[in-house]
Amino acid sequence: MFALLGLILAFTYAFSLSRADARKQAVMVEANAIGTAFLRADLAPETVRQELKTLLLEYTKTRVISHDDLKDKEVLRQKIGESLGIQEKLWPAALKSIAAGLSAGPTEISILHSINEVLDAHTRRVVNGFDQLPTAVLMLMIASGALGVAGYNSGLAGNQDRWGLRVLALLLAIIMALIIDFDRSHSGFVRVDQQSLIDSINSMESQLKPTG
Repeated sequence: MFALLGLILAFTYAFSLSRADARKQAVMVEANAIGTAFLRADLAPETVRQELKTLLLEYTKTRVISHDDLKDKEVLRQKIGESLGIQEKLWPAALKSIAAGLSAGPTEISILHSINEVLDAHTRRVVNGFDQLPTAVLMLMIASGALGVAGYNSGLAGNQDRWGLRVLALLLAIIMALIIDFDRSHSGFVRVDQQSLIDSINSMESQLKPTG
């Protein structure tokens, strides 16, 4: 029982930790994609440039998800809806950069590619955000069984190490709580840092200010 419990805890901990890291990476990748698209927007025609940059700034603001937003599913759905609404304007705005020509050159292709990466980053972040481990009921049942076996064997041996069992139960509870905390970033203490997106917003606002 303890061997099985140890294996499950080890694999589950590693799995939940990798998912937490994937959420952090998704935010960073998205911030980099938006920053690249914003810089490449300078290559667009002047009639499109300002519109494209403004849309990217508005879009980035909808991508900053606070811990309170994650707790409220209605607010989270609203945030995602706002992002999707701006996405519907981003691609047509990018296409305007090639509307005047019969074919797209390297400059236009680079702009479209950067916008496409921004759209792909949204999918990656949503998938990582909602991807969670199944319920921990099985893990809790095995932990309870392992503690029961330990207590039963202790009773048969005539040596009931109550403090040892209490320490073991406490350690198991801490490990399982940590696993759940890593896995459910919307309700735990381990949070996904949004600073990279906030820095992107500040940078874009400072660049748009002279022409705004």
